[in-house]
Amino acid sequence: DGGGRDFTVNIDKVFESENGVNYNHEKQVLNLKENKDYMFYYFPNTALYIFVCYIPQALGIIIGKLLNLPILFIAYLGRLTNFLICSILIYFSLKLIPFKKKTLILLAFMPMLFQEIISLSPDALTISVAFLLISYILNIRYQKRSLKQLDFIFISILVVLMSLCKIVYLPLCLSVFLLPADCFNKKKNKYIYIIILLVITFLISLIWLGISSTYLNEIKDGVVPAQQLKYIITHPYGYISSAINSIIMYFDIYFLNIIGSYLLCFDVHVSPFMTILYSFIIFYSLIISSDDKIKTNDKILPSLILIATIGLIFTSLYIQWNPVASDYIDGIQGRYFIPLLPLLLVIFNNINIKVKNINFDYVINVAIVIINIYSLVLIFVNHV
Repeated sequence: DGGGRDFTVNIDKVFESENGVNYNHEKQVLNLKENKDYMFYYFPNTALYIFVCYIPQALGIIIGKLLNLPILFIAYLGRLTNFLICSILIYFSLKLIPFKKKTLILLAFMPMLFQEIISLSPDALTISVAFLLISYILNIRYQKRSLKQLDFIFISILVVLMSLCKIVYLPLCLSVFLLPADCFNKKKNKYIYIIILLVITFLISLIWLGISSTYLNEIKDGVVPAQQLKYIITHPYGYISSAINSIIMYFDIYFLNIIGSYLLCFDVHVSPFMTILYSFIIFYSLIISSDDKIKTNDKILPSLILIATIGLIFTSLYIQWNPVASDYIDGIQGRYFIPLLPLLLVIFNNINIKVKNINFDYVINVAIVIINIYSLVLIFVNHV
């Protein structure tokens, strides 16, 4: 209600510190439990998300409450269940992806992705569902297996979940068009299934958008979403210019922060050398020779989905976080592009640069271990 709800006042003592987030503060509040004093807290930015995004976290929080644990333990249980459920989804995406498994493994072990799935953020479910949806559809398409009733149910659930996590990722639902017609009894059955699924998905998303839009005016002072939307419609070239300006000015930040150059509250700075090296290894894994042959036509839809989703991310942030007619788009973070990364496995396939005498599996293992241990040490040092 009103972009918030009642919480015990002890939450302030647990999660707010004059010296910022640090382990010494958490030791002091380790045994603090909920009391009977409640007050209303506003969180309109998270109120925008539908409850579905918080089911994994809620499971841990419910367990913590049933056990009457301290507030901090309840929060960490929520983070733990979020991590476990999203890790399982990503694990199955790794099992299902029909090609470039090494690339997907590298993406799955990025420090930024780790940070998201171990948090209470809805981004964890968004990323893991996107990975699984794309992997699942690519598996059906390129393994050329028939579709069972369970497949239809599972794909439908993933598509609806994907649209509900964040509406900007709605174009990812169009990946169902990659399902081969041969998997259906008749070619027209494919389009009947897809149209019905997408119409239902769109209507559900539209209903939630109507509900959540009531919180938009509460997010940031001086931002009027309705006027900003009107500006985009009446001044499309001005908006495009703002988007281009943002890409030119902040591209390096977007790119490096996909890997995880700025962690936690942007106060843990991972070495640019480490993030650039890790991104190079990811790119190398994309272009090395493989036996998979992806037709050029098969890359068109993933490319369009990628472009459309990036466009929606920019437009959404322009509307929600920026004053009318702003020259730049503030609020965009590299982690917003992580759910799109599995599309690159199709788009960059078939480049096939042959390199001999390199144990690439060893390189992957070393890179994953080094960058994550290094990031964990930095987090610990910065917050002791």
